Amino acid sequence: QSSIIGTDPVGGPLQGLFLNAAVKGETCLSPQELLNVCLGIEAALGRVRTVADGPRTIDVDILLYDNKAINMPGLTIPHPRMWARDFVLMPLREVMPGIVFHKKYLLRKALRFYIRIRTVLDRRFFERALIRLYNVHPKNVFNYRYEFFLGQVNAHDIVIDIGCGTGLILSKIGGNIKAGYGLDHDASFLENWKLFPRTDNVFPVQADARTFDFQEFQNKIKYNVCIVSHVLEHIQDVPAFLRRVDAQTLLICVPSVENWRSQLLMSLGLSQLTDDGHFREYTRAMLKDELAHAGYALAFTGFNGEGEIICRAERLVKGGG
Repeated sequence: QSSIIGTDPVGGPLQGLFLNAAVKGETCLSPQELLNVCLGIEAALGRVRTVADGPRTIDVDILLYDNKAINMPGLTIPHPRMWARDFVLMPLREVMPGIVFHKKYLLRKALRFYIRIRTVLDRRFFERALIRLYNVHPKNVFNYRYEFFLGQVNAHDIVIDIGCGTGLILSKIGGNIKAGYGLDHDASFLENWKLFPRTDNVFPVQADARTFDFQEFQNKIKYNVCIVSHVLEHIQDVPAFLRRVDAQTLLICVPSVENWRSQLLMSLGLSQLTDDGHFREYTRAMLKDELAHAGYALAFTGFNGEGEIICRAERLVKGGG
């Protein structure tokens, strides 16, 4: 038996570490009989199959059976995804140190190395060069996220945009709302605020959202709509934060892992996070769950043109849940 190795889950909903181990043994059972024994062990230990790739009490898979290749209903040996999963190969190598890895495993190792190098170059050189050229990251200048927010507000709304960056969204929706306030703590915020022309009913507020007194601000300006675009992934306790904000309507944009690139990175055992400052990136189910814990119900959820999750949520009870 190998040692027990803890790894992050690959795919599925937000969940804790998985504990992985491999066992090598001999049996007189046929492959199908051995599979039935494995399923019986799972059932005896209380496994219930609900969400795909979700938390489970135990998962017993047959990786190899001699040197045989078996393909029958419900059983494929070698396990079809083992060569793409380090959490399988690491304990397997302990019990079978002489195993010859599949050529796909070697290709996978090369791909992991390439992606890691490219990520370092992108973050340490390319993105820094872009910021020096444009003073801010181009994603805060050349994007169309505002289109979703523009379609969700009206002339009676008083809007607060938390972590507004350059204030691009407020510059686009200012003519469609009663008033807007952009909140950001960056030292260059007030200078960046001047990058875009805007109506005279939107105002900058330089402050840190982590310590800002939203209740006092609510009493003062009576905001009813809060925009949080690419903010929640930076917050450790999202429900507690949203309860502090306590807006009637939330308009949200967050980075998504429901795309081929993020799923590829996770399958390779690499981080899918697009920024080192992110605590998480989202599935729609994850976002719905966080909003429910904050006392909000989804009115709409979908994706924008950049593949990010967008949603509108309404407060169920004054003061959160």
